[in-house]
Amino acid sequence: MGLSLYFWCFILASFLAIMCVHSIYRYYLMRVELQKIKEQHHHHIIKHASDLRTICHNLNTPLNGVFSVVELFKTQMFGELPRQYQEYTDMAIDSVDDLKKNLEDVLQYCDNYLVDNQTIIQSVPSSNGHQQYSAYVLEART
Repeated sequence: MGLSLYFWCFILASFLAIMCVHSIYRYYLMRVELQKIKEQHHHHIIKHASDLRTICHNLNTPLNGVFSVVELFKTQMFGELPRQYQEYTDMAIDSVDDLKKNLEDVLQYCDNYLVDNQTIIQSVPSSNGHQQYSAYVLEART
């Protein structure tokens, strides 16, 4: 009878040990999966922030052209403008200036976000002469 008691204690202890190891393993698998999801999410956000930077830079170029043409009209380089058109040029200059400030704010936000998330932004010249921006994730600081 004593042997069967030891036997059942051994079986119970083995079962508990197996359950503990199984629980620890499941916890480990969940942590690994969570880390993968975090990395995918982080890379996804970095990519979108980098794409947003590229879009802002691509919008800035034609905006500078519009701003220059309106400035030429305002300086009356092509002759004197009627009063109504002078008001339009003033309004256009203010609008373009506001839009450029908004684009600069978006760029600043992207820069701050990428730097806060341990990322380096690197300017890479492309084949068509425009600048492309690539984001590289650094290892997390401990």
